[in-house]
Amino acid sequence: MIALAERTADPESKKPNLRFTSIVRVELDALRRGTVEDGDRCDIPGLGPISAIAARELLGESILELVITKGVDVLNVTHLGRGPNAAQKIALLWSSPMCSVAGCAHAAREVDHREPYAKNPETRLDNLDPLCKYHHDLKSYDGWALVDGVGKREMVPPHDPRHPKNRPKPDTS
Repeated sequence: MIALAERTADPESKKPNLRFTSIVRVELDALRRGTVEDGDRCDIPGLGPISAIAARELLGESILELVITKGVDVLNVTHLGRGPNAAQKIALLWSSPMCSVAGCAHAAREVDHREPYAKNPETRLDNLDPLCKYHHDLKSYDGWALVDGVGKREMVPPHDPRHPKNRPKPDTS
């Protein structure tokens, strides 16, 4: 306790290494007003609604990434690098904090391209699936894949007929 107090009192001491990022989505008008009204959104993904006052208090106590909106969702963010950029990471944490595999309740730790980057060398938010480490490893090392679609869906082994590589080829005749 004494060491903690001394570190707190010493302005030159190192700050603690923060390990968490919080994302709060709050309507700009609600943040200004300090109250959430019908139709306003003010919440923490995976946790649920919070008051505008709580959002304001978090601003002073935490390192936050805010998604401040005026009624418009993040539709897409694109860049030409292989991995998601900072804006895409925040948008994914907001929209899909959990693994994309149906039935999996683990936090997303990896991001995967639906259409392979080698085939389409851009990273688009609407082409990314957040996965937990376990499911990302199944896809990367054992050939498993999410069935076609978006959002939560099944992950299937390579021999499954629903596996994307087993899709019927389009008739070009």
